[in-house]
Amino acid sequence: MSRASKIKLQPGERIVRMASRYGLIFFWSWFLVGLLFVAPFFFLFWLFQKGWWGQAIFFSSVTLGLLLLIRTWVMYRRNICFITTHRIVDISYQSFFEQTITDVPYDDIETVYGKVTGFWGSLFRYGSVTIDTTTPGISVVIAQMKHPADIQQEIQTQRKHYCASAARDFGQNLTKGIIEKLYELELEDLRHIQKSVAKRIASLSQHNDDRT
Repeated sequence: MSRASKIKLQPGERIVRMASRYGLIFFWSWFLVGLLFVAPFFFLFWLFQKGWWGQAIFFSSVTLGLLLLIRTWVMYRRNICFITTHRIVDISYQSFFEQTITDVPYDDIETVYGKVTGFWGSLFRYGSVTIDTTTPGISVVIAQMKHPADIQQEIQTQRKHYCASAARDFGQNLTKGIIEKLYELELEDLRHIQKSVAKRIASLSQHNDDRT
């Protein structure tokens, strides 16, 4: 199953970017995996010579290393942020059995900013992206992302495109609705509308002539 299949796209929506947690933040987990999974093989013969308790140490260490490997891989692969043409979807796993999905449409976003803190964050350029929503006191923090400023800019770019498209569609729908409504009016009402439209056209024409 691909990671893109984790979200259901709306009609006309497409995924622009998938941003995972920065792999380096799992350094100590990978290190411990190597220690638990690889080290016992260096002492394989010695441990097996010690009888049942040596074998128990060997298999326990390998099993713990394998479980930690699976957990680390799952945390790395499944914690992901989707930037689409319509919204932000952040999928966060705190454990195997605890998942949080945050869906933020672009028209609910107030501000977006990226932040890099700490020595290691500044050195390796990873940090967090905070999304303030239009609901007071509600913010979404996407932590431990590589190059948060790039993600911030991508979100802002897609938000501008979405808002511009939404405004254009609204204008087209409004015009279409007005035209359809005209067919329901009587002749007298249409004459009043005709006069108002003519005045508006004359006013706009005069304004354009004054500017030139």
